[in-house]
Amino acid sequence: MPTNKTHIITASGTGAVVAAALQLPIIPLIAGAALGAGFPDIDSEKSSINRKILIFKNRTALKITYSVLGIAAIANGQISLKLIGIFIILATVSGHRKFTHSLLGLLSFCGICLYALYSYSGTIQNLVLGMIIGYGTHMLADSFSNHGIELLWPVCERNFGFKLIRTGKMSEHIFLFISAIVIYILFNHFTNTVGKVLLF
Repeated sequence: MPTNKTHIITASGTGAVVAAALQLPIIPLIAGAALGAGFPDIDSEKSSINRKILIFKNRTALKITYSVLGIAAIANGQISLKLIGIFIILATVSGHRKFTHSLLGLLSFCGICLYALYSYSGTIQNLVLGMIIGYGTHMLADSFSNHGIELLWPVCERNFGFKLIRTGKMSEHIFLFISAIVIYILFNHFTNTVGKVLLF
């Protein structure tokens, strides 16, 4: 599994490329992508976000915290909060790299984000689009890890992926370097052919 730094860099870079290609504001897309890149790991007590918000850094504390938050969101009454509540409960009870790293998790996350896209406009809309990009690039990057991802969970618990990189090893640095080059080439291509980059 690539480190959080790798996920944020690849997601932010991909957000910049999409912004340049589609002539969308680059800052909200990059911010959303960086934020979305962390979502698939909310099911782990070792993730960056959970190390900051959990009082006790263990699996039990994670399950209790997110279950309470999920139930509170479901009980709130608003459809968007209900969907988020269901998502975070499924994420924490399924185990690390199960629901959140599956096609079901990706589609669920995209569904919640699409609901938000139709509910808001402007900067928030671009931020949400960036979050979808970040989530997707996280899953793609993890598919290159030596573990792969359980793409078809819960139907099949087989790990799918390219299984080329190991966390924190030279292979991850090479992956990040190659990703940065590809992102740079694509970004330059779109800025030169499509036109100037919009900031907001």
